[in-house]
Amino acid sequence: MGHSDTKRRKASTLARTFGALTCATFMTLPAWTQTHPAQGVMDADRAFAARAKQVGPGPAFAEYAESRVLMLNDPEPGTDAGDLATLFGPGLEIDWAPMDGAVSVDGTLGYTWGKARYFRQKPDGTREELPPSRYVTIWRQQKDGSWKFLADGGLHAPEAKEFAEKKKADTPQ
Repeated sequence: MGHSDTKRRKASTLARTFGALTCATFMTLPAWTQTHPAQGVMDADRAFAARAKQVGPGPAFAEYAESRVLMLNDPEPGTDAGDLATLFGPGLEIDWAPMDGAVSVDGTLGYTWGKARYFRQKPDGTREELPPSRYVTIWRQQKDGSWKFLADGGLHAPEAKEFAEKKKADTPQ
C-alpha cells in the first residue's frame, strides 16, 4: 500500500467521523434549544411581575394592560387600563411568578397561571404577609410582538383548598 493510499484512507475515516459527529450534533440540537411552547407569554408575565416590584402593582397593571380589561375579581365588568393604577391600595406589594402557560395555535392569545404572595405595609411601618393566591392572566399579542393582558384574576389559596375539599366531599364515590 502506498503512502498516498494511507493518507486517503485516513482522510476518508476522518471525514466520515466528522460527518457522523456533525449529524449527531444537529439531530440533538432541537433538544438543546427547545423552550416552553408559551415562553413568550411567560416571559411577559415575569417582566410584568418585575415591573410591579419596581413601580408598584397599580402602575405595572396599567402598563401591561390592554386599553380595557376584565379584572375577574371586580364585580363590575370591564376596567379602563388607566384606572388600574389606583386599583391597589398604598403599601401593597405583590410578588408572583408564572408556573405554566399556553398559547393559541396562531400564537396571538395565551394564558399564564401561577402563585402570588401579597404584602402590606402597616401604619406602624411593619410589613404584613396576606394570604397567598393563585392567579390566571389572559394575554393577547400586540402588533409589535409584545404581550398585553386582557383579563386577570386570582383566588386566595386557602379558599381554593376549601373549594377542592368541598368538591371532593360532594362528589359521589
